[in-house]
Amino acid sequence: MAINKQNWNSKTKTTSLNNLNFKEGGKLTYEVARVIDIILDDSHPRFNEVGGWKGVRSIIFSSKDINFSSDGAIAYPLNPQIKTTPLKEELVLIFTLPSTEANTSFSGNKKYYLNTINLWNSPHYNGYPNLNKKTGNLNNTSNNYLLSSQGVQNTPNIISNEIPNFEEKGNLRPLLTFCGDSIYEGRFGNGIRIGSTFKSNSTYKNNWSEGTQTQNGDPLIIIRNGQKESKEAGFIPITEDINEDPNSLYFTSTQKIPFKENIEDKFNQKTNWKFRPISPKNFDKSQIIGNSDRILFNAKTDSLLFGAQKNINFSCIEDININSRNLYTDYNNIKLGGKDATESLIKGDLFLDNLEIVLNNLSVLCDALQSSNLWPEGVPVPNNPVITTSINLKSSVEGFVNQINSYKSKISKTI
Repeated sequence: MAINKQNWNSKTKTTSLNNLNFKEGGKLTYEVARVIDIILDDSHPRFNEVGGWKGVRSIIFSSKDINFSSDGAIAYPLNPQIKTTPLKEELVLIFTLPSTEANTSFSGNKKYYLNTINLWNSPHYNGYPNLNKKTGNLNNTSNNYLLSSQGVQNTPNIISNEIPNFEEKGNLRPLLTFCGDSIYEGRFGNGIRIGSTFKSNSTYKNNWSEGTQTQNGDPLIIIRNGQKESKEAGFIPITEDINEDPNSLYFTSTQKIPFKENIEDKFNQKTNWKFRPISPKNFDKSQIIGNSDRILFNAKTDSLLFGAQKNINFSCIEDININSRNLYTDYNNIKLGGKDATESLIKGDLFLDNLEIVLNNLSVLCDALQSSNLWPEGVPVPNNPVITTSINLKSSVEGFVNQINSYKSKISKTI
């Protein structure tokens, strides 16, 4: 990556990047080109030609005319941080700019491409039909795209059926932009909105700007993967819906999010709340809300920590399972079975130890009773009912004492 300063300053070489052959009349030049193919991995026949993995995301393009189908020139991605790869048949801007040979060659430049041209104002696909192709019904293709430009939904797969592993979907709608929003949208109904409260008068509104506490400009971030099913045309904008989008993560400041899943109701009747939480749909301070079919947290090498000033609540319809080598609780008031539980738990070890003493004394008493006599007319006669009872009681006592340690839990302990 180092520049050879000696060559850079040589009289036989150019002394400024601005003097290289990528400008005409002192102005940076560009061209519009059609993407013919994209080199994504080592399975592409021209993989080595573009420098192997260093040339991944290079495109093969045609710039003779946007209706020509082949040319074969190579262009490399311009932005090194943000990777937005075009698809076949989309149009891009091509610039000629310095290459790694810029310090040793007067013609040390190469082609770079900028993002896809936003022909149809769609984050999903912006292909433009090659009207000179001799396959298919060109009139229908041209008419379909003409109607699309006039507001009629494009018919899926008019040209994108030639793109491997990509299926054009006519019902994927772009996110509606509000004043000041920064939005990054993928092609597949996923995106990030860095926005704020905006109380719009448009027909299409958002559902996070209601309420008196939140004001225009209060910050908000929404991360969404997938969008709810819709029968609207693909060019009609849409806003995020935490209840119907497949996955959502909301970072709020003052906004009330109309989350339909009322968590509070799930344990409202069984929990003795000291500080009853405000439901998400009524909470108007900063909060983070995640909603999905399944959520997994995993700490690979250390800890998973939860902390709250008031409540931590776990609730579900079926089971809550806790698996751990050790489980500790440190509370002043624990109620098992419900908020109205009043019966105290017994300290098992202390109780059984004292009970063992009582049982041993009872066993001694049974031994004494086994010699009990009756004295009818002054003659001693064995008291068989007492003796039999004492023998049976001693047997029961000894059986209990012999198993007394088995009654103690090996897992649960209390103080």
